[in-house]
Amino acid sequence: MSLTATFSFDITKITKIKVLNIYANPSYADYVKTWMNNYGQGKIEVDPLYVDDFNANPTAKLGDRGSWQYDVIIFGFSDCYSNKDLVAASAAVTRRFGEDGHGILFGHDTIEGNGCANP
Repeated sequence: MSLTATFSFDITKITKIKVLNIYANPSYADYVKTWMNNYGQGKIEVDPLYVDDFNANPTAKLGDRGSWQYDVIIFGFSDCYSNKDLVAASAAVTRRFGEDGHGILFGHDTIEGNGCANP
């Protein structure tokens, strides 16, 4: 099953991109938001959500098929992703999000285990 989708759109027509930043370390909670506020040209809106809260109820903030609340999910931006991971329910919702054509960005520390406690 592929998570790759191709869409044709005019990027000049985009006025807002909603991003859900699922962070694993509270000291990085506002990192992506601050970065996007500086470089997102006012078009990128970032909401942070702690990974444990996402795992407890993945559809509460993200939504689900037919009611997605975001355009992109970001995972990452802490060393070894603070040894956190998705549970089966949040992984399934993330997969559906991608299958429906939405963006998912995984930082290198979420997918590469060398040197981390959970390789």
